[in-house]
Amino acid sequence: MSDPREGSAVKLPNHTWVVILAGGVGRRFWPRSTPSRPKQCLSFDGEKSLLQHTVARLDGLLPHDRILIVTGQAMEAEVRRQLPQLSQDQFIVEASPKNTAPAIALAAQGVEHRGGRRMVVLPADHRISRVRVFRETLCRATTLAHSRTALVLLGETATRPESGFGYIVPGAACGDAHAVARFIEKPPKQVAEALLSEGALWNSGIFVFTLAAIREAYRAHLPDVWADVETRWDRVAPVSFDHGILEKWPEVAVMPCALGWDDLGTWRAATHTSRVDRLASIDATDIVIDAPGRTVALLGVSDLVIVDTGDVLLITSKDHAHRVDEVRALLDTKREA
Repeated sequence: MSDPREGSAVKLPNHTWVVILAGGVGRRFWPRSTPSRPKQCLSFDGEKSLLQHTVARLDGLLPHDRILIVTGQAMEAEVRRQLPQLSQDQFIVEASPKNTAPAIALAAQGVEHRGGRRMVVLPADHRISRVRVFRETLCRATTLAHSRTALVLLGETATRPESGFGYIVPGAACGDAHAVARFIEKPPKQVAEALLSEGALWNSGIFVFTLAAIREAYRAHLPDVWADVETRWDRVAPVSFDHGILEKWPEVAVMPCALGWDDLGTWRAATHTSRVDRLASIDATDIVIDAPGRTVALLGVSDLVIVDTGDVLLITSKDHAHRVDEVRALLDTKREA
C-alpha cells in the first residue's frame, strides 16, 4: 500500500479543491463489503482503509480544508468516523445513488460555492504505490487543465492485459498530454492484449479540470443533471461521468503516467490480500484469502478466492470472482422466499 512519507514539496495551486468519490457500495467485494461498510472503508494492509490512504496521499499537497468527500447515506457514518480530521461541512451526502456524473456535478457546484476554480476528482478505493510520482503528476495535470479548456485525465501505463479495466487509446501528442483517440470499457482478454501492444493506457478514474470547463461540459451534454443536482436530486437520471461527459466532450486530454495504480475492482485483483490467523499450504498457488482469525488449510488447489466474514463463507475461482454479486442476490432471494 502507498506510503505518504514518499511525498515531495510540490503543492497544488491555490483555489484547487480535491473531491474524493466515496459513495460506491463495492458489490463485487461481497461479503466483506456491505452498504454500511463498503470497499473503500476496508483495510487491505492491516493499517489504513483505502479511503484513509486516499486522503493521506494528499498530505502537503493542499490544506485539508480544501478536500470534499462525496458519499451515500448508508455509509455516511462510517466514512465520517474514518476521517475525523475533516470538518462536518466537508462531506457531501447523496440522498440516493445516481452514479458518477451526478456526484461530480454536485461536488463541482459545492466547490464553486466555496470559491474554488480548479477541481481534482479521485476515486476512494484505488491503490497507488508511487506516491511521489502521483503528487507531481497531479500538479502537472492541474497546471495543464488551467492553461486549456480541456478536461485532463490520468492514463496509467498498462502492464498486463486486464479485462476488468477501462482503456484509453492516446492520439496526437500535445506537450505532456495527448488527445484521446477512443475509450474502450472492459474489453475481453484478447482485445486487452491487442490494446496493450499498441500502447493503450488504463483509465485511472482520476480527472482534473477548471470549474469553468466542467460547467460548460455539463451544460452542453448533461444540462438537466447540472440544473437539478442541488435542488431536485430525485429527478436526476443516473449516468456515469465517462459516458455522459468524457466520451462526448471534444476537449479531453490524457496524461500518461506510471503511478503504480491499481483498481481493486474484484477479489481477483486483491492479489496482496492474505489475512488469516494460521495458514497451512501444500501445493496451493494463486490463492486470495481474507479470513482474519481463522486457521486455513490448503492442499492441491489454485486460483481461488476464499473470504470468511464469520456469517458468510465465500469460495470462488478467480475467473468467477467478478460475479459474487449474483450469489449475494441469490441469497437475498432465498431469504425473502
